[in-house]
Amino acid sequence: LLLRAHYRNRYGVRGLRLLQTLVRIVATDRNALIHDPDTGETMGVAAFTDRRLQSTVGNVADQVVVVPFPDERNGEGFVRLTTRGMRRFGSVDLELDGLPRNVEALEAATHLLYGLALKMVRAGEYDQEGYAVEVDDVIELTHRDVVQAYAGQPGRVPHCEGCPERVRLHLVERPPEAHDPIEHVVARVVAPRAQSDAADYDHPAWVRGALADLLGVR
Repeated sequence: LLLRAHYRNRYGVRGLRLLQTLVRIVATDRNALIHDPDTGETMGVAAFTDRRLQSTVGNVADQVVVVPFPDERNGEGFVRLTTRGMRRFGSVDLELDGLPRNVEALEAATHLLYGLALKMVRAGEYDQEGYAVEVDDVIELTHRDVVQAYAGQPGRVPHCEGCPERVRLHLVERPPEAHDPIEHVVARVVAPRAQSDAADYDHPAWVRGALADLLGVR
């Protein structure tokens, strides 16, 4: 049984919360598992209920998964992380490449993507006339955004003593790939254009600096 709804990102994504309630009721009635085609996850009613979107739109990390892929753009030794599930918020999925193959950096990059996902949800809320809002050319992401993406999980994101706990970034659409969500845009996270458009732009170096500024991870 496929349940699908059309709604706009307004009032704390009330339409998505209603859809999730209907899914939970039907799955309970039929004693069924729930499959999410955007994230590829299959779960029971209890897990689905625990991860449902709260009215504050704070627990975006429960709604989106982050998937690792090889990083052909930057070559051997690097990894890229890509979100799945942003379609439900009317937003592009996000990809951060140029990541070193170590656990600490990949965990910090996951935090960054979840914080940015929350920022996109809130920035992308439709205006009173019902028209979508375009994201700013330069987005400022803060440590507070990251923490709020894990609503209900205090202590999940460590604080950084002595670092700015913020980073400025830009999103650019990348060409579609076979494993992307069907007919859905994926955008790369890069430095602001004044930096990323330069001929000598070093993306992996910028990523290291961004993670250090935001979370103190080098």
